[in-house]
Amino acid sequence: MSDNSQDITIGNQQERLFFEIGYLAGMVDGEGACQFGYKYYYKGCKVYSPRITIFNTNPEIIRLTKEFLDHLEIPYYYWSPKWKERDQWQGWRVEIGGLKRVKKFTDILLKYPTGKQDRLQVLNDFCNYRLTVNRKKYGLEEQKFFDKLRELNKLYRGKQKIESSETIRSDATA
Repeated sequence: MSDNSQDITIGNQQERLFFEIGYLAGMVDGEGACQFGYKYYYKGCKVYSPRITIFNTNPEIIRLTKEFLDHLEIPYYYWSPKWKERDQWQGWRVEIGGLKRVKKFTDILLKYPTGKQDRLQVLNDFCNYRLTVNRKKYGLEEQKFFDKLRELNKLYRGKQKIESSETIRSDATA
């Protein structure tokens, strides 16, 4: 790019917005986790909170993630956890947690194709359900959301069959 050229997204707010949403969707797909985190114990029942976590060791990637979340007005938590058995801070974590925050973020991401569309949909459905009921106790309905998300996360956890687009030599006929 020459010194006189201008990034087309700088002057076009809509293009910039699409770029930022695409970046965040890519971060959730590549470096993110969709989960339910233990929040607190209330009247004999564990209460969980939906959350989306993005973790990376590159501070520039995390800086852009925070900048784009700020632009979209998505509240988040940010910290650098200390790695076990090491005396250094080796990575940074950005977490969107809570019913309203996760709902706002998933409402945006679900409008666009992502690799974690199914998991984002479970979190969104859970948030929509919990925001319509006026009770703190979790029951069988909530358990269905937990189980579905656990099943989807297990499905993709390092057990995929690797396929190649190239012909394997033993399969080729001369």
